[in-house]
Amino acid sequence: MNFWIIVSIIEIFLYLVIGVLVLKVWKFGKAQRRFFFLMLVMSGWLFNALLEVVVRSNLIIYDWLIRLDYVLGALIAYFFILFAFHFPRNNLQLSFKKELLLFIPILLLIILSLSGLILTTKNYDELDYNLSVYILYLSILVVYFLIISTRSLYKKYKNSKGLTKLQLKYFLLGYTVSVLSLLFLSFYGAVISRISDEQFLIYISISIIFPIITTYSILRYRLMDINFVIKRGVTHIVSLIIIVAVYTYLVLITQNFLEINQLWTTLMIILIIAVTIFPFRKWLFSAVDNLFYKEEIERRKKADDLIAKLPKVSEYDQIQEEIYSLITKDKEISEVRILISDNEKGMLETTYPKGAKKVTIPENLPMIRYLSEEKTVLVKEEIPYLLNLTSESKISVLKDLEAELLQTNTEVLITLKSDYKKLIGLILVGPKKSGNAYTVQDINFFKKISAEASIGLANVLLYKHTIEGLKRRIEKGEIGVD
Repeated sequence: MNFWIIVSIIEIFLYLVIGVLVLKVWKFGKAQRRFFFLMLVMSGWLFNALLEVVVRSNLIIYDWLIRLDYVLGALIAYFFILFAFHFPRNNLQLSFKKELLLFIPILLLIILSLSGLILTTKNYDELDYNLSVYILYLSILVVYFLIISTRSLYKKYKNSKGLTKLQLKYFLLGYTVSVLSLLFLSFYGAVISRISDEQFLIYISISIIFPIITTYSILRYRLMDINFVIKRGVTHIVSLIIIVAVYTYLVLITQNFLEINQLWTTLMIILIIAVTIFPFRKWLFSAVDNLFYKEEIERRKKADDLIAKLPKVSEYDQIQEEIYSLITKDKEISEVRILISDNEKGMLETTYPKGAKKVTIPENLPMIRYLSEEKTVLVKEEIPYLLNLTSESKISVLKDLEAELLQTNTEVLITLKSDYKKLIGLILVGPKKSGNAYTVQDINFFKKISAEASIGLANVLLYKHTIEGLKRRIEKGEIGVD
């Protein structure tokens, strides 16, 4: 019991921190305000629920805490639906009339809750529900949470692209798990059976999934491929269950068949677990990955091997072809262009693939200096986040970069640099044909290409420039040829 009380206190603190964090980092707009108030009300609801468990002696206070529980539940539904309407487009204006219409059913629920018409408290262990009024209360919450809000979010998810689509996927996952668990808790406790205090605290602790996943998806511009995360997460959880089952079985076997002192048995089991659990876990996870993700792992390993060979490529055209092939293979990217520095012109120009739309960028621009000093890989969708975090002197540079990426239809910009951080090339990566966002896995892949291709290209250019310089000197007669 004490453990779950501590967990609940930590969760209250997390709700407040998450609300302030989103408000501070994500700027002050309609969606942010709704999210902040949602976190504030949810922390209040959780604190109230905690008091319901702690306050047992005073029946009058307990009765009002129960009523307040239902009031806060109604307010959570209200702020949640407003947030669902405004996220992710902060400029979406919901008229006062519409907000008022949405609040009228919530006001009705608040009046019902405070009046005690939903339930009366006979004693701490006995709550007398007015089922018809309670079903009305729960029905409105279901309409708000699972019909209007879900429809709004899912519609946005289907119509969105890139990072926004990935954000909404995360958001829908966290929201669905949290809301369904809380609605089930309420229905079970009211209609089926009174739940224990410990079960109550465990159920409400599940709600932390929503703000954590939502905050991660809002504040991050580089997200994991959620489908891969879920699949792999489930298989690894199953693997952990197997580990626990194996060790539990060993404990039972040891206790049943070894007639030694219980203290020595415990110490021996601890020693066995300490020595074997990490190698066993590593082996099991490796076996699971090879069983379910063998093709994915082999594809990544093959790509890493090819990337590692880039520094050894000696031909100018070959290294560009290798870079292009690595990026486009299995990625379904609409367009990739490679720009190489021309020292004589002082320009970065498109050199590969042949026939690609010509892009030229002067090397003396501030944004080129910024890329040389600051970035290995720049994602177009991360620029609005960077604008919130960068210094005033670099804001104009980032805006110029954003305009350049928009003009060239580039989603990801990969830099190629020499040893002394001079920009010698750029790779302009267009959007995915599917419209999906570039994930953390994609960006890490591009970073590997940047590191290895930079070495290879620098060597090739050094050799190319040396040969070209020698040819010019021979043509001018500065060097004799026998």
